[in-house]
Amino acid sequence: MLATVLIASFLAAVADLSGLILFWKKGWAVRYSNFLVSFAAGALLGAAFLELLPEALERGGSFSVVIVGLLLFYVLERVLFLHHVHVDSTQPHGGDKVQSSSYLMLVGNTLHDFTDGIIIALTFLIDFKLGIVTTIAVVAHEFPSGIGEFSVLIHGGVKELQALLYTFLSTLATPLGALLTLVLAQKIEPLAGILISLAVGGFIYIAAVDLIPETHREFNRRRSLIQGGLLVLGILVIFLVGELLGH
Repeated sequence: MLATVLIASFLAAVADLSGLILFWKKGWAVRYSNFLVSFAAGALLGAAFLELLPEALERGGSFSVVIVGLLLFYVLERVLFLHHVHVDSTQPHGGDKVQSSSYLMLVGNTLHDFTDGIIIALTFLIDFKLGIVTTIAVVAHEFPSGIGEFSVLIHGGVKELQALLYTFLSTLATPLGALLTLVLAQKIEPLAGILISLAVGGFIYIAAVDLIPETHREFNRRRSLIQGGLLVLGILVIFLVGELLGH
C-alpha cells in the first residue's frame, strides 16, 4: 500500500512540473493548453460523479457535504487568488504587486497539492480501483495546471530557475499529504465518507469554475468541437478504467 500510494502521489507531483515545457515549447503550451484543460475537466467530472460520489454516499457522506466542499474550494481560491490554468503570456511584467500575487498563488498551489496527496491516499485506503481513478483525474488536472502556474510565476517577474525551484518544492506537498494520511489512517478512515464528499465538491468546483470556462475563451468552431470531444473522452476514460478494474 505504501509503495502504491507513493508512486501515485509522485506521478501527480511530476505532472505538476509540466510547466517545464515552457522552457522549450512556449508557443505549444499556450496553443494546446485548452485541449489539456478539456480532457482534465472531463476526467475530474467523471471521477467525481461516477466513482467518488457513490463511494462517499455509501460510507455516510452526503450531498450537503459536497456543497460544503464546493464552498471550501471557493473560499480557498478567493482568499489565495489561485489561478490554476490561465495562460496569457510568458513574458515577465515585474513590479512588487504582481510579484506578491505570484508568490501568493504559489502558497495556494502548495495547499492544493497537499490536498491532492490526501485525496489520493484516502481513496487507495478505501479501494484500489478508486485510488487509480482518482490518481488519473488528479494527474490529468495537474498537466494544464502546472503549465498555468509556472507561467504565472514567470509572468510575475520570478526568474525561470527560481520558478522551477519553487514549483518543485511545491509539488513535494503531494507525497507529504499522502504520507500524512497513511500515518493517520486509523483516525481518518471513519471519516472517509465525509472527506470523500468534500473531495467530490472540490473536483466539481475545479472542473466547473477553473477548467471549463477556460475552454470558452476562444470561438474557433473546429477547436471547440475538439475540446468538447476531449471533455467527453475524459469522462469516458474514467468510466472505462472503473469498468476494467471492477469493484
